Amino acid sequence: MLSHIYYEKDQILVVQYPSHLRMPSKRLTNVPALSVQTVLQIQTLKYMQDKLTKFVNQREKAFIIRKCYGKKEVFTIQMIRAMLKANHECRLPKFVKAVTDKQNALFFLQPSKQSTCYEYFIGTIYPIIRWCAEASTQYYQIPFHRKPVSR
Repeated sequence: MLSHIYYEKDQILVVQYPSHLRMPSKRLTNVPALSVQTVLQIQTLKYMQDKLTKFVNQREKAFIIRKCYGKKEVFTIQMIRAMLKANHECRLPKFVKAVTDKQNALFFLQPSKQSTCYEYFIGTIYPIIRWCAEASTQYYQIPFHRKPVSR
């Protein structure tokens, strides 16, 4: 996801985004060593929320332009937007769980391989979904793919 460099002497935290996005690094000053992890979680949360929101908006426009904006597409987009809105100011573990719970809906919105947006999905959105799935198992200490228990 995001990487960082911390200069303890100067209390400077440099947050680096994935290189393929060509986003400039963010330089944060006056970050005490004890706050680095918290600041990184906040930056990661903001990054994921921003990218998922832009992805959903783009997919909605693509469905409208292609005139294939049916009930299932409308419902899926509304569901993901509701999830993003409900978790707008939450902590990272809660957001991770919400994304993991809605991963099938996010995959439903995946563009086709012929789409110009497919590489963006594979390079940006898919890593977010995968990272949330992996982090979910760490935060909640449960297996990601659970089989239903028969009683």
